[in-house]
Amino acid sequence: NAPTAFGNFPGIESRKVPGQEDLGITTQFAMEAVAYLELKRGAYRMGVNSDDGFRVTCGATPQEIGLVLGEFSGGRGFADTMFDFLVPADGIYPFRLTWEQGTGSAGVQWFIEDLNTSVRTLINYPGSPVVAYRYCSTLTQAVTIVEQPASTNVFQNRKPSFSVKAVSGSITNYAVFAYQWQQKSPGSATFENIPGANGPTYTTLDPVSSFDNGTQFRCIVTLLGYPSATSQVATLTVTVDNEPPQVYSIKGSADWKTVKISFNELIDSGSVYAANFSISGLQVLDAIVDDTGTNILLTTSLQTPGTKYEVTIKNITDLAWNHIADNTKVQFTAWIVENGYVIRELYNNITGTTVGALTQSSKFINKRPDSVSALSIPDYQTLGDNYGAKVYGLITAPVTGSYVFYIASDDNSELYLSTDDSPANLSQTPIASVTDWTGYREWTKFTTQRSEPVTLEAGRKYYFVAYQKEGTGGDNLSIAWIRPDDPATNVIPSQYLSGLANPDVAAINIIKQPENITVVENRSATFSVKAEGKSEFGTNILYQWQKNGVDIPNATSASYTVSRIQLADNGAVFRCILKVPGLTTNSADAVVTVLADQTSPSALSAGALINRNEIGIMFDELLDPTSAANVSNYTVAGAIVTKAALRPSGNQVVIVIDKPVVSAITVNYAGIKDLAGNSGAGSVSVAVVDMQAQDIGTKDAQGNFTNPLYPGATYVYGPDIFEVTGGGSDIWGTADACQFVFKTVNGNFDIQARVEDLTRPDAWTKATLMVREDLEANSRNFAILAAPATGQNVINVQWRDAKGGSSASLATALRPTPVPYPNTWLRMQRVDNTFNFYWGTNGTDWTLLYTATPTNPLPSSVNLGLAVTAHINNTNTNAIAQYRQVKISSSAPPVQQPVLKIELMLDNVVVVSWPAAAEGFVLQTADQVDGPYTDVTTGIETSGEVKRYVVTVPTNSRFFRLKK
Repeated sequence: NAPTAFGNFPGIESRKVPGQEDLGITTQFAMEAVAYLELKRGAYRMGVNSDDGFRVTCGATPQEIGLVLGEFSGGRGFADTMFDFLVPADGIYPFRLTWEQGTGSAGVQWFIEDLNTSVRTLINYPGSPVVAYRYCSTLTQAVTIVEQPASTNVFQNRKPSFSVKAVSGSITNYAVFAYQWQQKSPGSATFENIPGANGPTYTTLDPVSSFDNGTQFRCIVTLLGYPSATSQVATLTVTVDNEPPQVYSIKGSADWKTVKISFNELIDSGSVYAANFSISGLQVLDAIVDDTGTNILLTTSLQTPGTKYEVTIKNITDLAWNHIADNTKVQFTAWIVENGYVIRELYNNITGTTVGALTQSSKFINKRPDSVSALSIPDYQTLGDNYGAKVYGLITAPVTGSYVFYIASDDNSELYLSTDDSPANLSQTPIASVTDWTGYREWTKFTTQRSEPVTLEAGRKYYFVAYQKEGTGGDNLSIAWIRPDDPATNVIPSQYLSGLANPDVAAINIIKQPENITVVENRSATFSVKAEGKSEFGTNILYQWQKNGVDIPNATSASYTVSRIQLADNGAVFRCILKVPGLTTNSADAVVTVLADQTSPSALSAGALINRNEIGIMFDELLDPTSAANVSNYTVAGAIVTKAALRPSGNQVVIVIDKPVVSAITVNYAGIKDLAGNSGAGSVSVAVVDMQAQDIGTKDAQGNFTNPLYPGATYVYGPDIFEVTGGGSDIWGTADACQFVFKTVNGNFDIQARVEDLTRPDAWTKATLMVREDLEANSRNFAILAAPATGQNVINVQWRDAKGGSSASLATALRPTPVPYPNTWLRMQRVDNTFNFYWGTNGTDWTLLYTATPTNPLPSSVNLGLAVTAHINNTNTNAIAQYRQVKISSSAPPVQQPVLKIELMLDNVVVVSWPAAAEGFVLQTADQVDGPYTDVTTGIETSGEVKRYVVTVPTNSRFFRLKK
């Protein structure tokens, strides 16, 4: 048990908590507390009252203690910060509280608040509902060093490195250990700590000399609560450097005035003069060594984009005065301007929502983004939390006249525009900005999102830059314009955008070319290409599909599907243009052979909800709209067909009869034509599905729905085939608006379905599996959902655990993306008062996404089914979800998923571990996420309760899974 309750205070807070003490007046110090907290499954409200700042983090294991629950940065008087969280299962979880104090009064108090009574109790105070534990000696495991630092032999004036790797039982993540490197100089009798040498790898701060020959190094590795370990001694041997420096790489820059020459060792800055360099066709105006000591930066006269230049080097020496071979020649190509993309720099792990939080961060100031990539348009969303972005490039005006620019973002953003193609002439203040947040492509929430009119000249390029800062929750950035010749607000298309690129490092390797295909007319045809790319800005590739040499609008992914191929397309040639910044290439041609359709359409299945008049019929191909909507082409014994309509899918028909369907019936059809004119006749049995469908939402005094305004509908095309259309503002907040098709079930249940398709009236349109306590808009509910692929493109779990209360959902980082349409399998399972949520891609292999246990159990009898919301509430907008293989049954035992951990160590060493108790599971690996997977049969070790597989992988992706 931990020794004491946690809290000390001068006693001036407004709501006192038992156990407080007076810490007094202190200045400039910090504190860290680490403890295991015993928590039951359920919801908690935790708080910290502090003067000054604090942060509380937690995790499932000691090496995963980085989840931030609550924090306050900066100075303040005594004040509370409250934060709620959910615990997925009973257990003992590691927590860390850090606190810093500036000047004046000081105190920190860590407490739990009862959600029902609001009574506050210190963590671990006698009678507290939360008990804290510390490590006990009987539970500790020694830190073991599995990779020792190696003795090394280096030339003088180099910076040698030493590395160590440690484990403690099943703990292998190097980031959780504390390191202290020590050195013993020649002639010294003791090892001394090296200040700042606190990582698994230590590189000397200064180049070594012959006086350092024989220096010894070692590392002490510690894990909180575990005995430390000391590595073996590594000895440094310093050899006299008689080797001349060599050029490692050379490249130009985006300003066309700088050349960076990198060497294999430190360069003597005294030998670096502009006169020691000459470039054909250019003047060398200046030469300096940068702060790395290995790079020389040349300032030149203006370079011509795309021109290859030869640099001649002489009289350059390393720190041992070895001269480079005179007249050493190297070449580089000046950066080029390319149409079709802009550049995005991402800076991760920066908190806050203001643009200043990004631009004032050390990462940004030192120009060290975490990733750089090319975007075909300045438009994106759902990248994560706590990041900042810089998006920049050139805009080409298509016509002369007055333009208006818009920016939308979550959270803050600013847009700047230059008077020409130079960054030096950027506007001093943003022409448009967001100081709060907007929805995706929401252009009119704030007046500041719209620029004043800007006059641009046709054919001229104008440099722009946008900054976006994301805190937590949703995130997006979009930049649009209104052209002089087009009043619509549109995201700026790629044909009017340009970026700068280094052609010397650009490469594209096409792994799989598009293939020729043969297809029957009016069917779909899909072409795909698989490639790897590399550029100055990363590995992403931009795609543009062409038909007979002409760009296909919006065909900008690695695959392209023609939804309805025509006979006129016979012999058409499709290819893909692939681009990385600095290089464009095209795939091989793929020729489509289109066969005439000579087969009559045939009904595959039919269905109806019990006691409803609508019957859905699924055909095997696209239909002629006129014949499909002709009521005289359908007959039902004992009933009159009053209406027939072809649905947007093109192969689904809904007919209406004059009486409700209560038992199995047969629909006869004749004269139904496909798009080629083939006429079909036949009959199909109607499966009667024992479910109900209705809108959920709010009504006015007359009983009319005000949300959703667009009436929803559900059509059934077989025993497990559903088309659900829904309007409404959302399934979220304190009340829902959607179409719900459901049945009342008692006790445990298991529902699963494949979401084949979901239209996108909004980024947050939702197709869900849902359980509701009742049919009122503010009902308690739990749901697993899929969002549109062209919208939020995530799978998520959300819930409202109190009637009329707020909704909650998974954190952004926990939501799977992208959504794998048409194979988006969702599953929800009830076992007593526990709800398990799964997702998958094949209906067989399931991944547990979340487990919920309501504090107040749902009743045994609940409403279970499918729910769809458009996320837009008006009279002309709805969403359409296609569900397949819907199955509702009594609940089977939960799918037991062993936890598979994959950790990247140094030098591409990967450690894969999982519980040894996971009987029957086989480790498999593949180079691609979709396989093929092969069993790992050798190299697996068992250590206590953990199985472990250690392997060195190449720099590209490697995937692992357990399969039973």
